[in-house]
Amino acid sequence: MLNLTFLHFETQERERRRQHMALVRQLEARRKFVEREKKKHQMILDRLILREKRMAIRKRDSEILAQIR
Repeated sequence: MLNLTFLHFETQERERRRQHMALVRQLEARRKFVEREKKKHQMILDRLILREKRMAIRKRDSEILAQIR
């Protein structure tokens, strides 16, 4: 009986570890997904900022050219 109880406990412990590792993998996958999304949004924001700076420079340059003419 003792051997059967120990075997049952071992089986439960193995299943608990398996479920725990599955949860850890899910959390890690979620963390990586969030990081990728954050990086993607930051890149989009950086491009928009750069575009705005270029547009401001072009506008300033065209105003200077207009004053020269």
